[in-house]
Amino acid sequence: NGLGSFQIQWPISLKNQTKMTSNRYKTNYEDNQRSLNKKTYRLPIMKLLFATIALSCILPSTAEIFEMDIGSVASNVNIEGMLRFIAKDICTRTLVGNEDPRRIINKYVSLASPISNIIQIDVGYFVRKSVSVRLRGGTNLRTDKSGTAVFRDGIGCTLLFGKKMTDERSFLYPSTVLQFSLLRNTQPFAAIAPPYLSFNNSWPEGAWLHSTIWQEDDDERSFLYPSTVLQFSLLRDTQPFATIAPPYLSFNNSWPEGAGGVAASIEMQQSNITYIQGAVDRLIDEPSYNTQAVLFSQNGDLIAKSYADGYSDNNRFIGMSMTKTLNALLLGVAIKSHSHDVGLVDDSASTFITQWKNTNHTLITIRHLLQMASGLQWEETFNRGLMSRTTAVEMVYHSADAIAYAVSLPLASQPGTEFIYSTGDSQLLSYVIDQIVSHDMEDDSTGTVQRNYDFMQKSLFHPLNITSATIECDLSGMFMGGSNALMSAEDWLRIGQLMLNKGWSNDGTLQILPDNWIDMMISPSEVSGSKYGWQLWTYDEKLMGNYTEIPIDTYMIFGYNHQIMCVIPSRNAVFLRLGFFTGDQKDPQSFIPYFQALQDILEVSP
Repeated sequence: NGLGSFQIQWPISLKNQTKMTSNRYKTNYEDNQRSLNKKTYRLPIMKLLFATIALSCILPSTAEIFEMDIGSVASNVNIEGMLRFIAKDICTRTLVGNEDPRRIINKYVSLASPISNIIQIDVGYFVRKSVSVRLRGGTNLRTDKSGTAVFRDGIGCTLLFGKKMTDERSFLYPSTVLQFSLLRNTQPFAAIAPPYLSFNNSWPEGAWLHSTIWQEDDDERSFLYPSTVLQFSLLRDTQPFATIAPPYLSFNNSWPEGAGGVAASIEMQQSNITYIQGAVDRLIDEPSYNTQAVLFSQNGDLIAKSYADGYSDNNRFIGMSMTKTLNALLLGVAIKSHSHDVGLVDDSASTFITQWKNTNHTLITIRHLLQMASGLQWEETFNRGLMSRTTAVEMVYHSADAIAYAVSLPLASQPGTEFIYSTGDSQLLSYVIDQIVSHDMEDDSTGTVQRNYDFMQKSLFHPLNITSATIECDLSGMFMGGSNALMSAEDWLRIGQLMLNKGWSNDGTLQILPDNWIDMMISPSEVSGSKYGWQLWTYDEKLMGNYTEIPIDTYMIFGYNHQIMCVIPSRNAVFLRLGFFTGDQKDPQSFIPYFQALQDILEVSP
């Protein structure tokens, strides 16, 4: 930490990228380029090995380089989308979720990413806090395609969007050295506004920089971000970002009030508790399912939990589309905290999405967005879709501003007449939430990222003793309410408990959601064929009809890779499974282990 990053490849070629003077480091770009072109130093093998061993003993690792060959690929693969998917997934799971990058790369990326040749992955842990991925074309270390995601404390990982990289150092700095210098201060800080430098004046009086190693570009902003003109949109939120200290949870108190986990005293026979723990453990051990965490709570007590090897309470698990349900809860919180009537859901979404005014899109109501019935053109395909640029892939992996993309979608059907599962609808709900939150603010100078972060933490997460929640943002600063929330397993379970409590805090002293909001969320819509409510799934006879212990009032919060939370009001229970299932996501047979485990648990539960 503080030493930067370096990579060693075999065979070794150490290039003098930064010249050192006797009194200070010199980082003149033009001198560095000449040095790169003219000088190559090779060390004898034994000296190199000795130096490497010595360095590994005394220096902390700030970055690791992984190279892998993951098989053949069809000719129509969307390479850019796949590289961004890998970079974002690894960044989120490692730098936010605290997973071992080797586990992710070796076990998951190879299963999920059919890209040919060698993928080189750079994980920067401490200084740069980023993940970069590119293809290596044989021995050529340069490429015109890459994926880069950058971590920022409190708001997780954000994809960058780069252009062709012409400097071989650009693998380490895909958005340029300048972009990564922004990461040196990722912790909360109080900044003093610097003097304004005009882009009309050159350095040192102004902001114009000139360097021979940067490729000329038609976009006038390319001097600032030579590998990514869209990175310029980060300037929308230039204010200092500050995280908020979460509530302190004592280990002397069990879940959900404290951090003590499983309740010390439960009104249940010990033999039944042991049986439930066994059912949870068996699900963890189910081969080929990659289950990482399983938890079960009842009557406000955590009865059983189990983690796969390498996972614990310290991990944050990405909820994928479970984020959609969280989004609907946040909408309810925004409506209540800003004194709106719940009838707002039947207003035209154009009340808040003003880009739709005076268009046919004014027919779309907020309820339509909640029910996935907006009528907007959409194809919800991410796995195979990475090979062809579907609307879902286009918005998530090719758009720096997801809202701008979703707002521009044309109508494919009359709003309210067709159920089309759409992350685009969920993302538009995020924008509605943002507009509600910002509308009544007297001082909205904090910027989009800080405003929404403060609202979520203060109004929803902290009152529930949720301390680990992160909802990631896109490059424009808008939170990704369709797929990008992470929490610890116990915190995800607290969301289920909130729903059991009908929108009240755990201790029953604070009403967080409007009256009847949960009842409206779990009521199936006619347009969905009575299988979907507001951003969640209702009881499915085809999936659960064979399990007699699972009541018909059960509703489900699903996410990709089989993130599953079952909330069971009649049994006052919540069942949670988190993991990385890579098989057929829609095959009913693939759900058998989860519902069988829940059946076994409910057989011995009150």
